[in-house]
Amino acid sequence: MFHMVINFCHNVKLQGVRISAPGNSPNTDGIHVQFSTAVSIVSSKIATGDDCVSIGPGTANMLVDKVTCGPGHGIRYKLNCLNR
Repeated sequence: MFHMVINFCHNVKLQGVRISAPGNSPNTDGIHVQFSTAVSIVSSKIATGDDCVSIGPGTANMLVDKVTCGPGHGIRYKLNCLNR
């Protein structure tokens, strides 16, 4: 479950965003970004039960700066690999 999703976007700037959820709320990511380029998340506070920012496939040229995370797991980069 995500509070905010950036999907198939270009040139997005999120500044001063505040997201709050109980620390014991499992699987609640703050902001999920996928298939997007030139995304900035700056000067924000994200307090969720899981990842504050999750970066999915197809994401490039992304900046996360001055973002306070917690009590969750911080920032997660989801990498898809092929095992042969």
